[in-house]
Amino acid sequence: GRYLGVAQRFIPAALQQDVTQAARSANLVNAAVMAGTAGPLYALAYWLLGLETAAVEIVLCCAVMLSAAPVLRLTGSVVAAREVFLCALFFNFSWLSWHLGGIVSPTVSWLITGPVVAMFLGGKRCAGFWLAMSCASATLIYLLEANGLARPPDPRTDMPLLHLVCDLGLYVVVLVFVLLFELTKNDGFSRLRRALA
Repeated sequence: GRYLGVAQRFIPAALQQDVTQAARSANLVNAAVMAGTAGPLYALAYWLLGLETAAVEIVLCCAVMLSAAPVLRLTGSVVAAREVFLCALFFNFSWLSWHLGGIVSPTVSWLITGPVVAMFLGGKRCAGFWLAMSCASATLIYLLEANGLARPPDPRTDMPLLHLVCDLGLYVVVLVFVLLFELTKNDGFSRLRRALA
């Protein structure tokens, strides 16, 4: 209840009047919270694995993603806040994939998070656009590798451990985001029942 109360403060009153905009706004706040809490933990893991540049990049991208909630509050625009978040998310995993071994890097699978989050924040068209962007990014990384322009990973990096960290992290983030979405959805249904009563 306290979490939902704080999250509602970032959603302008005008957006709370429309069911779709209110739900997308709440999902945006949930996504920003996820980035703000999970991002520094991943950055720490990367730092401990000797990937200092990647750790700094993760923190900077997560700071931009976290700023989506204040952007929503200040502009009153779900679209503006959503695009701030999704652009940072897309850049983060494209950059990490390129710098951590290309198409076989442990972060390539994370490119799916862009379209999944976009579905919750903007619907089918938004998800379709970011799916196309993620596919284009993976294809470009592959083509650069195929033409001998790949960036090999640092040989000092423990790649199996990095794969494990990335895979476990993906599972946890997807699960927690879906749980937050479910919490927000149930709260919305409760409000609707009260309003109808």
